[in-house]
Amino acid sequence: VKFREWRKYDLEFWESYGISKPWLEFGEVYPISRIFYINENKITDYPADKYAYAYIERKDGNITLKIYQPFSETRKWISKHDASVWDLWTKIPDKGPRLIITSSRKDALCVWENTGIPCVSLQGEGYIPKEQVVMELKKRFTDIYILYDNDFKSDENHGHIFGKKLSEMFQLIQIEIPDEYKSKDPSDLCKNYNRETVQKVINKLIADKESDMDDLPF
Repeated sequence: VKFREWRKYDLEFWESYGISKPWLEFGEVYPISRIFYINENKITDYPADKYAYAYIERKDGNITLKIYQPFSETRKWISKHDASVWDLWTKIPDKGPRLIITSSRKDALCVWENTGIPCVSLQGEGYIPKEQVVMELKKRFTDIYILYDNDFKSDENHGHIFGKKLSEMFQLIQIEIPDEYKSKDPSDLCKNYNRETVQKVINKLIADKESDMDDLPF
C-alpha cells in the first residue's frame, strides 16, 4: 500500500466511532492512497477509496496488513493476516485485571480509548483461537470478557452465538450491548450516542458481571 497524510474527513470518520488520532496511531491504523498486488513478480495497482485504511500487525516480528475500505461494495476488506493473528496483541499490557475480546479492531480501539480496558480482537467472530494462547491470556488477566456484536436485527444473532461458544469453550465472560440501545457493537454505540454512553454501558456490563460473581458461594 501507499500511505498518505491524515485528512480532516478521516479524523471525523474515526472520531464518530470514539477513536482519536493518537489512538489510531497507537493501534497502527494508517490512511492509504493506493493498493498494490504482487503475483508471480508482476505488480498491479489501483487507487484506494477516499476512505481507505491499513491495519498493521507484527506477529512474531512479521509485518502483515489488513485493508479496510468502509464504504466499498466490492473490496471492503483485503487481508494478509492469517487466522493466528490477533489485532492489537502487541499493544496489550503484560498483566492486568481485565481484558476484552471484541469483534474488530475498530471496536477494540473504541472500547480501550473510552474505558481504559485493554482490548484485542480475532480475525472474525467465528474464529476459534488456540487453547494455549487463551490459557496464556488467562494467566495474564484476572477476568476476560467476550464482547461480540449483538445482531439484534437478524433472525440468527451470530455475534451472540459465536460469543457464547467462545465463552463456554474457555470459561470466559460474555457481555453484549443491550438491545435497548439499538447498536450492534461499541463503535456503533458511540456513533449513535456518544463516548460517555460507551463508557457508561461497558462499565455497567462489567460491574453487573462482577457483582454476580461476588454473589457466588465460593
